[in-house]
Amino acid sequence: MKANVAAAARIALLLVLVVMAWRVVNYRSMYEPGPDSSLFMSIGWHVLNGRVLYSEAQSGPPIVYTLNALALAIGGDGINSVRAMERGVAVVGVGAFFVAVLFAFGRFWLAWITSALFLFHFYRLGVIEDGNVTEEYGAVFLLLGIAGVIVASKSTERRRVVLDILAGTAFALAVLCKEPFLLIVVPWFAFVAWPRNGDWVDARRRSTSFLAGAAAPVLVFLGYLVSHDAWTPWLDTVAVSLAYTADGPQDVNKFVRLFERMRVQMVPLLAGVTAAALGLVSLSRWRSVRSHDGVPLAIVASMVMSLIAVAMGARFYGHYYLFFAPLFGLSCACGIAFVADLVSSNRRWQGVALAAGVGLLAIDAGELKTFARNVSTSAQRWEGHWLSAFVARNSAPGDAIWAPWKPLLYVESRRLAPTKWQSVFDIYFVDTPGSTAADKFTTLRAELEARPPQVIVISPLPGSGPTRGPADDFLRRSGLATWIATHYESAFCTSDGDTDVLLRKGMAHGSAATAASSDSVAMHIGLMSQYVRVDKAQAIACFRLLLSRNPTHYGATYQLAKALDVAGRTDEATVQWRTVLRLARAAFDSTTEREALARLR
Repeated sequence: MKANVAAAARIALLLVLVVMAWRVVNYRSMYEPGPDSSLFMSIGWHVLNGRVLYSEAQSGPPIVYTLNALALAIGGDGINSVRAMERGVAVVGVGAFFVAVLFAFGRFWLAWITSALFLFHFYRLGVIEDGNVTEEYGAVFLLLGIAGVIVASKSTERRRVVLDILAGTAFALAVLCKEPFLLIVVPWFAFVAWPRNGDWVDARRRSTSFLAGAAAPVLVFLGYLVSHDAWTPWLDTVAVSLAYTADGPQDVNKFVRLFERMRVQMVPLLAGVTAAALGLVSLSRWRSVRSHDGVPLAIVASMVMSLIAVAMGARFYGHYYLFFAPLFGLSCACGIAFVADLVSSNRRWQGVALAAGVGLLAIDAGELKTFARNVSTSAQRWEGHWLSAFVARNSAPGDAIWAPWKPLLYVESRRLAPTKWQSVFDIYFVDTPGSTAADKFTTLRAELEARPPQVIVISPLPGSGPTRGPADDFLRRSGLATWIATHYESAFCTSDGDTDVLLRKGMAHGSAATAASSDSVAMHIGLMSQYVRVDKAQAIACFRLLLSRNPTHYGATYQLAKALDVAGRTDEATVQWRTVLRLARAAFDSTTEREALARLR
């Protein structure tokens, strides 16, 4: 009876852990994805529509795009499909973490507590940022590899071979998500290759199995590059990535900066920091390390390598700490297991240790409440970017668009870019062994001119603040500013002027090829702004944009006068009403003439 109750309790706790993992990103579900997340979705969308990575879709390590393409293919609902995939990945990740701790230390309660702690650290907003980032998926593959290696070390010979192959595959997929994961894999390969009890035959068998599993996804990737003639573009992408990693202010005190950043980004629980510190201390008790088959040594070594992976580049972003968070959680498990081993034979010290742990958690009650609130938040649908429907209405399904500073629009408007540079950052256009920055600009211009996009969206550069200044600078340096001004006209207007949607001049727009010209689009948005959304500034901006292209536009002249009146800009409105009066008399429009005269009196 007691055994059945205990089993039911464990199943219930596991279900709680699964629900926590499934809901842990819900608090971000209704918000727009970040620039990295949007770009990964965009490239996944292009791959799903037949584009070749590297030669036809600018990209980095391949796995994140593959996962996004699968999510979009299965779910078909843009960012909502990708976030559903992220929830599933969270469940897999916490499951792998739980299995790794359970098999390493043999304590269910320890595996459950540290798995919850892992979720807390890994899915903090300052670390995960907007989600759907390469390190997020790489960390989960890493945990799958670690779990496979630990379980294999405690399995029979035949099962051990299979698990080591699967572990090697998982580790390789982690590296294909983000290259620095290779550093973290090294201690685990050493763990596999070490001859336990002097058994070199078993060590060679395990090492061979591990390397065979690791080779499989790498060979598939290389085969893709060769079969699609994408080898040279991939090498150029690698060179760009290395330049990006090295670019930025250099600082010899990188680890000082690292821990300063970690303190800000992770805000780790005091209980977690204490447990991880105890994990380091546990290495001083070699008997404890041996009793757990050397797993604590592998964990601490890989945690050190994860710190190096975070600090090796000149740049620092919150999501870089996803390299570190899984190993931080596993180190917490080492520390707690170490204390549990020390007090296992003394009930008094067990009580002291439990009280100390509860006390440390109580100090961080505020952080725990925030985590509980995030987990309890219901998922809300992302309803799409406000520009997506506009872009779709003013282009046909076969048309190309170019939104290099807002790549989410490709996915949501279901349109493709005419160039492999769906997104543009300065770092993409640098000198590399394969091509110069000038060569890249020439290729970009040639691709746009060969297949002119129906719509171009110019907007603020992600991460540069609410201004499109960097975007305009890029267009000038690339030689595209004059070409765009010659062949495109603005069809959109915002009150701050920082977002501009341009349509090809003289072309019909919309899937039915009956949508009006850019003047009509601006007029429609102006009317909507004035009478529906009541956005006075945007209404004025739209009518002025239209009049800058067509100074005698009767409707825009009249509506601008009305909008200026509504905005309380009396002097400007009076000047505008005089123009309305002149145009009304010329058009023999007695009704508008009387209205203008009444206003001017």
